[in-house]
Amino acid sequence: MGERVTHALLLVLAAACGSAETRPGRSPLERAIEDTLGARLATPVVARCFDFAPACEVKLPDGSSLPIAVIRRGADVEWRTVGLVVTSDELESYLRTEVAELGAPQEVRCAPRVRRIRAGDRIECWLARGGKGFVTVRADGSTSVEIVLDAASANARSELVTPARDTELSRASKVLDSAAETGEDERPAIDSAP
Repeated sequence: MGERVTHALLLVLAAACGSAETRPGRSPLERAIEDTLGARLATPVVARCFDFAPACEVKLPDGSSLPIAVIRRGADVEWRTVGLVVTSDELESYLRTEVAELGAPQEVRCAPRVRRIRAGDRIECWLARGGKGFVTVRADGSTSVEIVLDAASANARSELVTPARDTELSRASKVLDSAAETGEDERPAIDSAP
């Protein structure tokens, strides 16, 4: 999937980062984080640092917060994102290539533009012809991808399965198995709404 923002670990000289005229009232560390992550994510971000922790957080465009761990060593400041961050550009580009290789080239849309995720989270993207792509990002930054070109199958695959829904599906499956064993054509009623 190319370059990903996973655990950005940068050594920054706090006194040398940023210029005073870029964002008045911002600390050099805040400006350095904003400049570095903003450039990497290709979108402006706002950093806010707390001296008592020491820690910072970045507000992402969707309004969520991305924690930043800070370690001070004299005048040197080391910081890194806490958690995984992905951009829709990377996901969309990768999935466009994959669906083209399957012989079904089409546009792909993954929203929001920048998102914070936890390891193991599954990201759902929409294909122009009704299908969906599902990307799971692991803690090491590697991914697994599932592409479902059929719209009905894609919608079923994206259904949130609650414990009650799991019980209902298991019951329906047992009825179908039992009917297949006895040769009966009994079809259980399955509510397709989540």
